[in-house]
Amino acid sequence: MLTAIRRLAPVVAAAAVSTSSSGNVFAAAAQPAGSAAQVAEALYAQGKTKETYEYLTSALAATRTTTDAAERANVLWRLARSEHDLALVEKDAKAKEQLVTAAYKHAAEALALDGANFACHKWAGITLSDLGDFAGTTVRVCERGLCCAVLC
Repeated sequence: MLTAIRRLAPVVAAAAVSTSSSGNVFAAAAQPAGSAAQVAEALYAQGKTKETYEYLTSALAATRTTTDAAERANVLWRLARSEHDLALVEKDAKAKEQLVTAAYKHAAEALALDGANFACHKWAGITLSDLGDFAGTTVRVCERGLCCAVLC
C-alpha cells in the first residue's frame, strides 16, 4: 500500500490545494510538491482516513531526524486530525480513548513545535475537547492553563 501512496507524490501538489476538504488550503499550498503533508492532504481529500493515518504514522518516523520544526508540526497536526477522525467512528470505548489521547499528544507536540501555525492551534483545541469527554472538565480547565491548586 505504501508503494501506491508514494506514487501519488508527484501529482498531489495541485490536488491537495484544489480539493482539500480540511479547510486548510494555505497549509497545504505552502508544502513542497511530494512532501508528506501534500501526500496526506491528497489521501484525506479522497476520504481515505485509515490510509492517511497509516501514511502519517510512517512519515512521522521519517521526520524524527529532520531539523525542520514546521515540517514535523505539519505531519503531527495531520496525524492528530486522522486519529480524531478514526476515533469518531470507533465503536470500542478503550480503542477510542487511546486514539483521542494519541491525537491530543500529537497536536500538543505540533503546537509546541510551530506555535505560529493556525492548524496546530485548531487541532490542539479540538483534541483537548475530545480528551475532556474521557477525563472530565478538570482536565480541560487544567490543560488550558486556567487551573488553580483547588481543582488539581
